[in-house]
Amino acid sequence: MIESREPLGNEEAPPPPPLPAQETAPEPELRSSPIFKPAAERVIAVRRKKRLLVWFLLLVLVAVSGGGVYWKYFRPGADWRQPEPGRHISEANGFSIRFPEGWAGVREVGQYEEAVCPPGGDEYFDRLSVVVVVQPSGREPDLEVSSTLAMTRMRNALEEIELKGAGGATVAGAPAKCQVFTCKLDGEPLKVKHYCVVKSSRAFSIFFRAAAESFESHLPAFEKAVESFKAK
Repeated sequence: MIESREPLGNEEAPPPPPLPAQETAPEPELRSSPIFKPAAERVIAVRRKKRLLVWFLLLVLVAVSGGGVYWKYFRPGADWRQPEPGRHISEANGFSIRFPEGWAGVREVGQYEEAVCPPGGDEYFDRLSVVVVVQPSGREPDLEVSSTLAMTRMRNALEEIELKGAGGATVAGAPAKCQVFTCKLDGEPLKVKHYCVVKSSRAFSIFFRAAAESFESHLPAFEKAVESFKAK
């Protein structure tokens, strides 16, 4: 049997037991140990998700802010509104056209007509015009009927109309009607070329009239403008 005893006065007390060692960070070389891989992978996954969330929010912001621009200018059928040098865009009447360079600036003649005048011409007699007729019902108007009505309006405004030629054509990718005729306006002899095309619920009359002696010299510029015509 072992008896306990009190230490004698001249004896030193035994040292206290050591405290448990505190955990220390693993050495750098241990971080590659399989023990630490799951934690590292979780950190990487979280960071990847955060980056994806940021990109997603940026895409949403771009879609919200730019979606309206895309829908206005780049949706199918909206290419008529795409801006380009020299192109006149008529938001109110739903068409665009490149009027000939150097011709007098666009002016509105009434609510549904927009016109320019060739160099040296008289704005009253000489003009390239786009006249728009909107179908009240919203239905697409008939080309034959629209062309006939356009000629009727011209007969009411002009005098001594004499038809020189008529036939089919293509304007803005759609079937069109074309007429060439001579006439008089307030006694002045004129020559006219007229295209009628139907797009959506609108009928467009694109015509050029000028003094008979200057008509042919301006005709190529007019034909080029017709080729550039677009409508919604």
